[in-house]
Amino acid sequence: MNCSISLECLVIKKAYIFRRLQKDPEVFVGAEYQQYRGWSCNKSRMTKKELEKLLTTRLKGKLEILGNLAEKRYKNYLGNCGEVHAANKVLKQNDTIAINQLTFSNAYRPRTLQKINYCQNCLDTFNISN
Repeated sequence: MNCSISLECLVIKKAYIFRRLQKDPEVFVGAEYQQYRGWSCNKSRMTKKELEKLLTTRLKGKLEILGNLAEKRYKNYLGNCGEVHAANKVLKQNDTIAINQLTFSNAYRPRTLQKINYCQNCLDTFNISN
């Protein structure tokens, strides 16, 4: 975790709310750069077409270097991770933010509020470490 404490607290709070509502995403995570923030859960059912419409050109390009959007790479589908969608929200707020400038909160499983490791897709996309 290299993000601000306030973002980390926000992500935990959102994960807890989803837990209480018995919604069941696999992961909640936040991303930020300076005052720009975004948080999201995984979107495991999004198609390639949906992802192409949703993602910024920069993020889509970075993901497509790794493989085809919405196709399984390692254990997860490329582009459907919470980290990708949180980063996308931040990148849409300011066109000058570089992908490698983003910092991320820990990833949390709402069911248990347990910290979980970033997947290999996110490690490769954002050059982050567990």
